[in-house]
Amino acid sequence: MMQVGGDVKMDHRRRRRRRSPPRGPRRVTRSQSRPGDLSVLPDELLHLVLARLGCLRAAARTSGVSSRWRNLWTGIDEVAIRDLAPVAIHAALARLARSRSSVSTLDIHVPEQRAGLRVSAVDSLLSAAAGLSPGELSVTIPELPYDRDVAVSLPRLDATRSLKLNVPGVIFVSPPGRVFPSLETLSISDCAMDIAAMLPRCPKLRVLSVSKAPESVATIKVHSASLQEFAGSILDQSVVDVAAPALKKLTLSFDMGMDGNLSVVAPMVEEMYLKCWYYSMYVGLFSDTWRVCFLSILAAESKEQRKRTGGDTSALVLPRAQVMSLKILVSTHPSQRNFAQEMEKLPSVLVSVLELKIASLGHVFGPMVLYLLGIYTEVQKLDIVLLESLAHIEDSCFRRRCHCEVPNKNWRDQTLSLVSITEVEIKGLRGEYHEVDFLALLFKCAPMLERVNVELRNGVIPETDWHNLVQDTFQEYPCVDSTIRV
Repeated sequence: MMQVGGDVKMDHRRRRRRRSPPRGPRRVTRSQSRPGDLSVLPDELLHLVLARLGCLRAAARTSGVSSRWRNLWTGIDEVAIRDLAPVAIHAALARLARSRSSVSTLDIHVPEQRAGLRVSAVDSLLSAAAGLSPGELSVTIPELPYDRDVAVSLPRLDATRSLKLNVPGVIFVSPPGRVFPSLETLSISDCAMDIAAMLPRCPKLRVLSVSKAPESVATIKVHSASLQEFAGSILDQSVVDVAAPALKKLTLSFDMGMDGNLSVVAPMVEEMYLKCWYYSMYVGLFSDTWRVCFLSILAAESKEQRKRTGGDTSALVLPRAQVMSLKILVSTHPSQRNFAQEMEKLPSVLVSVLELKIASLGHVFGPMVLYLLGIYTEVQKLDIVLLESLAHIEDSCFRRRCHCEVPNKNWRDQTLSLVSITEVEIKGLRGEYHEVDFLALLFKCAPMLERVNVELRNGVIPETDWHNLVQDTFQEYPCVDSTIRV
């Protein structure tokens, strides 16, 4: 009996030992974990989860889930701050600074409803942000209601590679001797900065973006030996001066007005996207007739790209080729700008497509177009749209004894070398005989011509003789695919 009792007690002690928890950290088995329980993940993965919330405030709210989540938000490496008052932003940055020495990304966006923000708050926010040594820093603050065109000093940002500033009403300055040794990307929007003084302090700068520069900025001077990309969306500026020997990509939108000046020295540029508005710029010898009011230069698609997009592949487009678009009108306003001289201030480009929108008002446009083709001899496609004039304007130059042909009366007898042109399209013809002369000259001077499409202006019924002359010209060159739409 005693033996039996002893055996029972021994079995009981063994069962108790088996039920006792193991020593050391508890291991969570697959059967014990619940589906979707993020708490079992290591801190590194949880930090990534919180960062994907896109807002530090939302990440901090997860502290209420459990004690496991209480301080996880302070370990986020990609910090985005939204919908917080400046005081709360300061508190969050101070809390982060106590738990870590740096972050990879810091994006601060002050909501617009925070009225009463002063320039001193901008200064303190930048200083607090700099304390975290962000690799990428972006600061967006609404327009200051009380201060305008005030100076704010940039803090030390030795580790920052990318800096984006969008603070209207602020002029950012850098104290003497301060250098930004790691900065590679600088973006300025709605605010001002002395670019000419800033760039020499950024020895590694590769990308610069300036958009919506304030009216108080009269000159934007971009001189940099390291810069490879420059993008500017600038209106009503007096001077834009770019000198960047390593520049490869230029994107610029600029209103020249009456007194503006644009100069770009970039011998290595490969891509150029340019849009310029001009008050008046005369074309060649025709200073009393033709004016350029808009200029656009865009990169042309390669032949392979056009095939993939289902575009027209009839014309071979060379690498780094550009599409130049001009809007030209008849104007009597005096102009000191000359088209050829203004183009010399820009990097030389290979123009493969020349697009002309011409408000001709019935004037003879042939000599002016031939002048442009003499400048850009690599043009492969010529696209002309003759814009319709207002109904109340008397737009036949012949009835007014116009002198639009005076500078070059013998243009019909010219011999030009247009060996690159393979395609011509003209829309809005009026049925004038000088248009037939222009077409005949193109056929004669462009031996590689493959296709010609012409279309008459809406409502125009040409004379029979005019139509027959066009058809005779087409039949004289049977190897060219030519069509006319009435």
